Amino acid sequence: MAAQPAVWGASWRNKLQAVLAIAIAVIGLVTALVLLYFDRHDAAEISAYNSASVCAGPADAIGSETCRYEGQANVVSTRRDTRLYAVIAFDSMPGRTFTTSWPTKTEPNLALLSPATTIDAEVWNGKIAKLGGTRTVDSPDNVPMGLWELSAFFGVLCLPLLFFGGQMARSAWRDQAGALPVVPASTPIQLSARSRNLILATLFLVIGTPLSVFLLIHARSGIELAYRAIAGVALFAIGVRLAWVAWRAK
Repeated sequence: MAAQPAVWGASWRNKLQAVLAIAIAVIGLVTALVLLYFDRHDAAEISAYNSASVCAGPADAIGSETCRYEGQANVVSTRRDTRLYAVIAFDSMPGRTFTTSWPTKTEPNLALLSPATTIDAEVWNGKIAKLGGTRTVDSPDNVPMGLWELSAFFGVLCLPLLFFGGQMARSAWRDQAGALPVVPASTPIQLSARSRNLILATLFLVIGTPLSVFLLIHARSGIELAYRAIAGVALFAIGVRLAWVAWRAK
């Protein structure tokens, strides 16, 4: 009886670990679903932009994805915050102005944006997609690509974690029940620790590592290459560690 407080303390620690594992897994899976949704949404937006017909005037491209207008606009003003912004207006739409900006790495020539000058503009879905021949932040061609890859990455990581957390929770609650006198009952079939580690190691090595290699091949920048490489090494290391622990388990 003197050891009971230690047993209960260990049980609550195991419960806390299980709850944290399940919570992290659920958050990761929700993130994967959100990324997948935005990936599908962005793909549909790009498709609509590329298939849009030509509008007769800028007013026709307001709130419509079916056509885009290309014509001359007047530069009203420019400003710089964290990036370069420009305000433009069309002669055919008096009193209406449009504000847009550019990614910091693809800013246009400032000489083209002097106030009162005329500049080529493209309007689509009520936004300025191009100005001075340069894509703005509102251009569908500048939306993030490959979000489904990150979605798959989170899924591969979090599904095993959810399974592992469920097994930890089941074991923690069962251990607490075993510390109290209970009426003997039938014991549900439960995976051993070695089996759980083997399953998780297989998931990390057979699925996670090849997926990481695929993501590395399709990296579009040095930053993406770096964090995807780190994630791939982490997946491989976790898989090898789980396989080693399962191999040594008796």
